[in-house]
Formats: sequence, structure tokens, C-alpha cells
Amino acid sequence: MKLPTIVLLVVAFALAFAQTKDRKGNQKAGITEEAAALKTHAKATFALNAWDEKPYNEMNGLPKLTRASVTKSYQGDIKGEGKLEYLMMYRDDGSASFIGLEQVVGSVGGRSGSFVLQHSGTFKGGVATVTLLVVPGSGTGDLRGLRGNGEFAVGHQQPYSMTLDYDFE
Repeated sequence: MKLPTIVLLVVAFALAFAQTKDRKGNQKAGITEEAAALKTHAKATFALNAWDEKPYNEMNGLPKLTRASVTKSYQGDIKGEGKLEYLMMYRDDGSASFIGLEQVVGSVGGRSGSFVLQHSGTFKGGVATVTLLVVPGSGTGDLRGLRGNGEFAVGHQQPYSMTLDYDFE
């Protein structure tokens, strides 16, 4: 083994077993919280209660750009209501790319509050495929410190299924 590889291994080991403080502020040795954090896997379904989509740039020869205001309701490990704004770009073949921000008010795993999900997705062949990211710092109430990511792939048949892998800072 070369010296840089050995140094890298020593640093990684030291970070994994760094000194941490317990709740009373006492030093303790062990695996850091970040290294030991296990995310909770939430499963939920959602329904679209409203979808209001309007073009904001439609010019001949250019991709169609739209904005959609959406309201959703959640059931399962995630319960509550979501308000979402999408910006979408449609191609000539009907496929689309989109981004969005959604404010969710309700509960996750029995903890109440609100948080914001960042959406990034595509629509092709009748299926919307979306990745989700909990926006850092967006959690309120008992959801303060929420972080995580999720996904869904859905057609036109409600209710839609989604997952969210999450933990807390």
C-alpha cells in the first residue's frame, strides 16, 4: 500500500469513530451520528385535488413553457396537504421536463409540521418520473431538521404511490 492510501484509511477510520458528545455534553467515543444514521422509509399515496396549468411562453418553433399550480392530499406514512408549483417544458413529441417546489403541511411518521419538497422530473410515454428532495432548513414544528429524498413514477390512474427516505439533523 502506498502512503496516501494508508493516510486516507486512517482519516476515514478516525472520522467514523470520532469523539462525540452525549445529550449531557459528556465526551464519548463511538460512531458519529452521521455515520450511524439510518433513514426511515416512508410510503404514502397522494391524490391530485386540482391542476391548473397555463402556458407562459408559447412561440412558434420554440418549446412550450407552462406553469402548473397543483394541490395534493397525502395518506399513509405522510399525511396532509401539499401546494405545488411546477414549471414545465414540453417537446414536440409531447414529452416534458419539469421542476417544482411543494409546501407540505401535515405529518411524517407521526411528527407534525410542514416542509418543502423540491421536484425534478420528466414526462414521457404517459408516465411522470419524479425525484424528490426535502429542501434543507424547510421543516417546521416537529419536522424541524427533516432531511431526505424520495421518488415516484406514475401514470394517469389515482391514487399515486410515492416513497420518502428521511431522517432528522
